[in-house]
Amino acid sequence: MSSQRPLLVDAGRGLTIKYREKLLYSSVAPQQAAAQRARKTPLAEKTLIFVPSLGLGYGLSELLDRLPAGCHVLCVETDQLLMRCALSCTAVSLPRDERLTIIRSDSPEAVAQFLQDLGAWRFRRVTPLYLCRAWELDKAIYHRMLAFLESGIRAYWQNRLTLTHMARLWVRNLFTNIHGLGRQDMPAAGDLSALRTEQAVLVAGAGASLEEALAYITRRRAELFVLSVDTALPVLLDAGILPDAVFMLESQQANLQDFLPYPGVSVPLICDLTANPQIIRHLGANGLYFYSSCFYPLSLFERLRSRCLLPAPLPPLGSVGVAAVSAALRITGGPVLLTGLDFSYLDGKTHARGAALNRAMCHGAHRYRPAGMLSFEAVRTRPLLRLPGKCGRLVLSDLVLQSYALKLQEILAGSGRVFDLSARGLPTGARLLTPASERGGKPAEVPAAGAAAFPPHAATFSPTSEAVRAFLAGEEKMLATAVTLCRAALSNADESGLPAPALSEKLKLVEYAYLDFPDFTPEPRLTAELLVRLPPALEDIRRRLAAFQRV
Repeated sequence: MSSQRPLLVDAGRGLTIKYREKLLYSSVAPQQAAAQRARKTPLAEKTLIFVPSLGLGYGLSELLDRLPAGCHVLCVETDQLLMRCALSCTAVSLPRDERLTIIRSDSPEAVAQFLQDLGAWRFRRVTPLYLCRAWELDKAIYHRMLAFLESGIRAYWQNRLTLTHMARLWVRNLFTNIHGLGRQDMPAAGDLSALRTEQAVLVAGAGASLEEALAYITRRRAELFVLSVDTALPVLLDAGILPDAVFMLESQQANLQDFLPYPGVSVPLICDLTANPQIIRHLGANGLYFYSSCFYPLSLFERLRSRCLLPAPLPPLGSVGVAAVSAALRITGGPVLLTGLDFSYLDGKTHARGAALNRAMCHGAHRYRPAGMLSFEAVRTRPLLRLPGKCGRLVLSDLVLQSYALKLQEILAGSGRVFDLSARGLPTGARLLTPASERGGKPAEVPAAGAAAFPPHAATFSPTSEAVRAFLAGEEKMLATAVTLCRAALSNADESGLPAPALSEKLKLVEYAYLDFPDFTPEPRLTAELLVRLPPALEDIRRRLAAFQRV
């Protein structure tokens, strides 16, 4: 009997399926075995249960009967013939429950997108549950689906921790910088999309390998558009190299020392709309180009766009070096060269010689604290990894730096016009330039300028003082309304106060004000405890906006 198509087989105590020479359930008691597994698998609250392959749906009802709070069952079938067999079998009825989703897909990306649509914030973990042997027929795909789901939930909570720590500062900086766009004493700002060059762009990170590239940059300075990340600026200036632009991502004051020692330096600044306003005032008079990394899908960004106050987007990439490479690919249609993007600790150093951190280490050295101690202590704060480098040799790195290197590899996949000057550090996805290719003239492997890798960004950034004032006034009004409604809802919680849907709608407009709450969710439960905390957070930003408008 052929089993190239799914065949239903009566096992005496229920139906099983024979497919591709395999019985997909027990040949003795197929339904009972699956049900027993569903009953005995340990489950925790807020878990996404991933069931690879639907089979005949055995065990799903038993699983739903004991499902803890906040859980959801996702059953994925990759095989169209098996899906058709399950849906056409009249002897078995699939459960219908809002906590159960059954989809037919062989795409891990589609499964990952389903998680985002469902809401990764609802779950703390993924638990696989194998109720049918059919998953063995597409084992590799199901394993990738599970990995995508785990990665999606892990990435959400990593980002959530970052937002809890940084969101309030980002929002404050954003409003401060928007306010500055409307002031005459602030430098005129352009859009990153307006910055173009026909030269090859060299992105200089602050890794130790930058030291080795300084001679190369000096020798070919006239041929290159040098884009320095903020922490690499002191290294380049000490070597007599004035970059064409400085790229900044930092919102805190951590890298002020990269700029303060050079008050007379005239270098254009490329920065995020959430960047530190002090640095923008310090350096931005020499040329200022904004971009926007929409750190969360806020309706605020749509309102900025509608008033032409939202600059060209760059994805939130976490690392200033990775973001600078992404910007470089938009600045030129020609080759992009990389140096100092090591994502590892070369020669026991965290940064190149001359960087602010390296200088602080040297200046703070004494008898009981040698110059290398600060670098050693910084390295030891993270679990270290020994990973294969660009030429196969093991290099010292950590999980954070490795994640940046992997992100850069993802960005550069298929680009073909990005070249790495250093053979040390973690692989970046760029092609290595060998010493032989650097002799005389331009590197032989570097292609001529071509079409831009990214489509041109539609201009949405043309700030005017009138647009800035109207925007700030509109935000202040929305915040004031939300404060009033929160207080009304709190005082009339058990009476005929404002209905929760109306309040939720108003809060959604200004959720940037409480994005840093540890218990923030895209669909907040309007409890009394939350309503007590909301007005101070909303009022803090409202007062700032009101003060801006009086200046």
